[in-house]
Amino acid sequence: MEYDLQNGLSNIALLPAASNTSTATGTGVDVSGFQGKLKLTLDSAAGTGTNPTFDIAVQTSLVLGSGYAALTDANGDAVVFAQITDAEAVLTSIAVDTRDCLKFIRVVGTLGGTSTPTFLCSLNAVGALQTR
Repeated sequence: MEYDLQNGLSNIALLPAASNTSTATGTGVDVSGFQGKLKLTLDSAAGTGTNPTFDIAVQTSLVLGSGYAALTDANGDAVVFAQITDAEAVLTSIAVDTRDCLKFIRVVGTLGGTSTPTFLCSLNAVGALQTR
């Protein structure tokens, strides 16, 4: 976790840069010290393999390491990124309201396709720390 002391922002690596060839599961991160919304940014190279797809969802839990379930927004919709395909590189962001989260969040990416689908990507979050 990196801190910007001047602006009270923190950067969190939810999925460190890696070449993913199977399900990519990030480590849970405690978001209880953040206020408002987190900006989650996905940076992915074009997929390789035959018809590769990459679906990334945000999950939440009260306990680090277990009990994760899909995070839903205030409307009850699952918080997910649009599906990534082999078409081209993608740089996209979504917002996660920390008030919709339990104590921890993580991201899970599921790969599809044949002939060893692969996506080189990273996923980071930036948010404002609570002031006390």
